[in-house]
Amino acid sequence: MNYTKDQHFSLLAETTAAVKPVVDVAAYADIEQPLRASILPDMERCLEIRRRGLFLRPFLARICYELTGGQDWLEQVPVMASVELLNISTYQSNYCFDEKAEVKTVLEKNNQFICSMLTASKAISMVESFAIATRAAKANMVALLARSNHEVYQGQFQDLNVLNLDGIGNFSDLDEFLPVYLSRCDLIAGSTFRACAVGAVSNNPSLEIFNTLLAYLGALGTAAQMVNDLGDFIPYPTKSYAAPFSDFLLGRLTLPTFLLKKAGLPLDEWRVRLREEKRAPSVETALAEEIHNLKIESIVRSVIKKRILPSIKFCLSTLDSNFQPEETAPFRFAYPYIFDSRMLRYFRKDAGRAWPEKSI
Repeated sequence: MNYTKDQHFSLLAETTAAVKPVVDVAAYADIEQPLRASILPDMERCLEIRRRGLFLRPFLARICYELTGGQDWLEQVPVMASVELLNISTYQSNYCFDEKAEVKTVLEKNNQFICSMLTASKAISMVESFAIATRAAKANMVALLARSNHEVYQGQFQDLNVLNLDGIGNFSDLDEFLPVYLSRCDLIAGSTFRACAVGAVSNNPSLEIFNTLLAYLGALGTAAQMVNDLGDFIPYPTKSYAAPFSDFLLGRLTLPTFLLKKAGLPLDEWRVRLREEKRAPSVETALAEEIHNLKIESIVRSVIKKRILPSIKFCLSTLDSNFQPEETAPFRFAYPYIFDSRMLRYFRKDAGRAWPEKSI
């Protein structure tokens, strides 16, 4: 039987339902009063958002576990929860760097940083206290989570200090820009996707299979981040943690922004208007129309296909040669689904109809 979209989301929802209560309890475990009461609103800022969504990374950890021979995924829920806690910690630290979640005061930023450190440490301690795993397996899990955390903040450095509009002059053309941009996407998102291979560790897979899972997950995360960057320009909420145009307003130099700027468009003026007017329909219209006219969606898609897809195909081929088709089906489904996301479909099919106003 073919692996279907309905089956995918049923398994994703099932995994989320099992992991979510464990995350809720673990996030506050070992945090004593009065600290707990003091940081409760700040901790809840991200937890409340995550409660409304599905947990993709724990699901990826689950399918890594099942692919490599695991028989009882519910036993692995603490490991899956550790991946989500690490993911949450990155959101919390990111709140310190920008105002996407309306974290503006010094106190709020201080508390978000503290929440991030507490949550990251809990991700590690969840694995360290996982009784089912051997000592060696737990050590390998901790090392993988620590590596992911290490890479995330290298990516944050690039995002904050290298890839910004003020530094666009450092890149003469797209070929010079892309390696740095792809590195940033890999470090920010590919790293937390690679952490999902923690689900396979208890099964002691071969080095070839484990490295293949790492490569596949990293490529998947990189592609997802590139699509996410394009989604920043959709004028209605597509991300639970950020408002439309948030990266654009912060001056992040993503691939769409690079292409818009190199086309000679007045991005600085448009950013000022968006910031001052909160909603500036004419600017939103202009951005959508220019993305459509410059075929930026097509460029994002082609870069993913050229730079990311070969790695994914190689990984899937390796997995297919070692496992049955029904076992690898969830991995084969995940990549094409990125291209069916509303963030790509919006600009590919709907931009002309969605934006009746004239460009400014």
